[in-house]
Amino acid sequence: MFESPDAIIKQLFLQPGSVVVDMGAGMGAFSIASAKNIGINGTVYAVEVQRQLLNVISENAKHAGVGNVRVIWGDIERDHGTKLADHVADVVILANTLFQTENKDAVISECVRLLKSGGRFLIVDWKETSIGAGPRPDQLVTTVALDTLMSKFNMKRTETINAGAHHYGILYK
Repeated sequence: MFESPDAIIKQLFLQPGSVVVDMGAGMGAFSIASAKNIGINGTVYAVEVQRQLLNVISENAKHAGVGNVRVIWGDIERDHGTKLADHVADVVILANTLFQTENKDAVISECVRLLKSGGRFLIVDWKETSIGAGPRPDQLVTTVALDTLMSKFNMKRTETINAGAHHYGILYK
């Protein structure tokens, strides 16, 4: 379904020592791929609301041999729901998550709050052409709707990322 998280993260050209926040981290695939790319002096915060996945992320990171993933239980739909400080992240990743959220404005607001000045925000979500393979049509966030949403937060599209046949990847700054 996805281009591999490793392939997507490679397209970000993460710098060693960066701070990355993976919002709605799931099982940690993007967290682990990021951790490998930023080295031991970098930090990845894997934020997940489903408590049962927190140990899964930690175990997957351990199995992958990365020790720079910090797991956080947090609600990304709430102001300061991640419990992270303002302007902590060089990169925020929201992969395959936005379509699942009820309050998209709150999610984007929380993500933008975390970005350092000049930070980048990667959103990976389902393409409109993925109907049948992904979520219901009424759950899809089109790229046009996403650009409109992001403009409310003064975020501008800077480039697209190859995220596979069923997903788009868009970088904002």
